[in-house]
This record gives sequence, C-alpha cells and structure tokens, in this order.
Amino acid sequence: MCQKSPDDVPKPVALKIGIGAPFSRGPARAALALLLAAGVIGCSALRGPDRKCAPPNLEYRGTATDTTAATAQYADPAIFEQLTTNLVPPEEKDEPPRPGNRRYEILAVSGGGKYGAYPAGVVCGWTCRGTRPKFDIATGVSTGAYVAVFGFLGPKYDAALKKLYTETTTDDILKKYPLRKLPFTHSFASSDPLRKTIEGFTTDETIADLATAFAEDRHCYIGTTNLDTRRLCVWDVTAIAAGNRPDKKKLLVDIFLATASVPGQFPPVTFDVVVNGQTYQELHVDGGVTSEIFVRLALLNVPEEQLRNGKRPLAGSNIHSLVAGKLYADPDCIKPKVFGSILGTSVGSLIYAMTQNDLLRINYLCLITGMKSRFTAVPRDFADDGDALNFEPKNLAKLFNAGFKVGQTDEGWRVRAPGTEPDEQSVPRAGLGFTVPNLPPPGQYGGPVLPKPPKVSGDQ
Repeated sequence: MCQKSPDDVPKPVALKIGIGAPFSRGPARAALALLLAAGVIGCSALRGPDRKCAPPNLEYRGTATDTTAATAQYADPAIFEQLTTNLVPPEEKDEPPRPGNRRYEILAVSGGGKYGAYPAGVVCGWTCRGTRPKFDIATGVSTGAYVAVFGFLGPKYDAALKKLYTETTTDDILKKYPLRKLPFTHSFASSDPLRKTIEGFTTDETIADLATAFAEDRHCYIGTTNLDTRRLCVWDVTAIAAGNRPDKKKLLVDIFLATASVPGQFPPVTFDVVVNGQTYQELHVDGGVTSEIFVRLALLNVPEEQLRNGKRPLAGSNIHSLVAGKLYADPDCIKPKVFGSILGTSVGSLIYAMTQNDLLRINYLCLITGMKSRFTAVPRDFADDGDALNFEPKNLAKLFNAGFKVGQTDEGWRVRAPGTEPDEQSVPRAGLGFTVPNLPPPGQYGGPVLPKPPKVSGDQ
C-alpha cells in the first residue's frame, strides 16, 4: 500500500450516526414525554433572538487589547516562554537509557468517532516512511482502541486498518430503533451490526498475534468505562489472548464493543465477574467517557527507588500520542438553543478539555520518568463540520490523507504540552472593551487569524 499516494485511498461510504442522552430506568411514558419535549423545545421555543457574535479570540494572548484594563501587569511573555520551553528539554539534555532499565516505545490513541481516520492514516503513513517502531505498549479508547490494536500488531494489519476506516457503512455499525420502541430500550440503536464487524476482525490469527506479543512482554491495553464505579477500566487484551479461557474470543469482542459503545447511542455491555465465588454483573460503555487518551505509571515497569531519587528511570523511552480530532475546537457562533447548540457545544467542550488534560498528564509522566513525549492532532486549519459522528465520505478521505502525510513525512508532530503556546493562554479580563486588528466585515463571524506559535527546540 506504500506505493500508492494518499490521494489514491478509496473513498469511504457514508456513515451517519446520531447521538442522544441515555435513558434512565424510569417510567417509559416519562422518558417518551421528555424525548418529545426535547424535540419540540429544541426546534422552536428556545431559539432566542439573533445575536451579533464577538470575534472568537478575545481570550488569547497577543490578539486583542483590553481597553479597560488597569495598569496591573501580568506575566511577561518572555518569562512565560522560558518557563514553557523548560517543559521540553533540549536535545542536548536528553538522558541516555539507564543500564538495566527497559526502554519503551509506546503508542497511545484517543477516542474521536470519525476522526479515527486521522490516526489510522498516521499509522499507515508511518509504515511507508520506514521508521515505525515495534511498540512495547499500546493504549486506546473508543475508535482509538481499534487503531491501537492494529498499530500494535504491526504493518501486517495496515490493510485491515485502512479497510476499517475507508469502507465501513452505516449497516456495519448500527440499526436504529423505531421511535415507538425507544421508551423500552437502553439506547437509540442496536449495536449488533458493530458486534458483527468486530467479530470480523477479531480472528483466530489476530488473537494468536496478540498472544505472541504477550509472550514477548509487550502489552496492548484497552479502556472502557465502568458505569457503577464511574471510572476507567483498563483491559490487557494481550494477556486475555494468551490466557486459557475457552470464551476469550467472546470476551475480546465484548471489550472492543464496550470501548466504542457511546452512551445512549448504544446499550452498555454486560460483563459477568466472579468475586469470592459469587457472580456479579458490570455495565461498561465507551472508554472516552472517563479518559480520552491514557498512559498510566502502573502500566510501566518503573524502578520505584530510582523514581523516588529523581533519577528519571525511563530515559530513552518514547510516547507517541495520536489524537483522533483537533486539539482545540473551531470557534463558532452558537445559537441559543438548549437542546442542540448549547447542550451539544458544552458537552463537546468537555471532551476537548479532557483530551488536553489527558495529554498534560502524559507530559508530566514523561517529565518525572525521563521519557520523551510527542503527539499529533488534526491540523487546526483542517476544514470540517466539527461533528464527530457525521461520517461524510469526502471528509473521511481527507482525514485519512492528512494523517497519512504526517506519518509519511514525520512532520506535524508537537512536543510541547497543550496550553503552553502563547495563543493557548487566556489573559484575565478587566472589562468589556477591546481593540482587535483585522476584524472581518460586518455581519461575518470570525476574527483575526491566530498567529502561529513560535517554533521551539524539539518541535517538528
């Protein structure tokens, strides 16, 4: 597949998926009334008056002047630049691997719906470049779980990865329930088609390859959300594949289904667990509910004594994080509708913030242990509708191609943590008056183009 240009990727078939709030176990009539009320109110009563939206970058350092600000001085940009640069040690300060300590190559992939096409493209392009490492650890949630598994198992699975993200159809994913049935279900759609798709790539050969990786002390971890504990549950799918459970294929399929079971869109997946001889049931949903991307210290063999002494025991190791989406949301003029713009934008903002915070966690883990971290996300100038569940063919192909280019050229990676660039810092407001250069024409939403962050040592 490396002999083909990314532009030759077959155009995927459209996949349109809706999303809604999960139903409780309350009375069916009340649930149906709430659903109908949401539809009516969302379409009419709460639209509110039209408004003239302000330029989107009043919060960003260097793009607006607060005309009502007092003489109080905030952090000097030069000092801020020095502090953030120190978060990324220059190449000459990199520490060599410590004798006797293991060196890791780690792949971490986030959730993100249709944006999974981007990290899929990165992995396939990386193979073509010839520098893709053999990963010792891979982690993933939701759509990122599938990219993590295929990326972990090596170039042998590139064709399957490409097919999954370019040929999937709606019928391969879900079957919507009729409206009359919704009060009596746990979701808006059946996940049986998705289960069948997962069973298609969870073959005996795939399981055997996962078991081989386990024998090599390599591990692939998939995250789901345990609804009872409200916490991330991490599954070692390589250990499960290498185990002696007669039902291990079904268990793996259940895990792969649970990690992508968007609450409300799909029903939760039930797992029977045995505690002290007693069987209990757990309900698991999309891992992205509790963590968008993860690498935990508990997953690494870290000499505790060296860590306590500040010796950075994992120097020489690398974490490569693939974000299935943009790092920051595209600004938009939101219409004041509760069920739609306001609610949807607020939930989406939480997901963006969670991704940024999870990447910060990974960055701090690297600062403590001596590992190097880099990540790539969909470019912020990528033209898109911002809907992670709108699987439009042309856009999917563009996402895959954008990722393929990053993997093939090794350009588009970032080493500085989210929030450390000048235009990612918010300056406190002292009032409501501002001056902004290069405003768009009247009546056109937008604002001055954000300046590109300065390139620092280690950025690629």
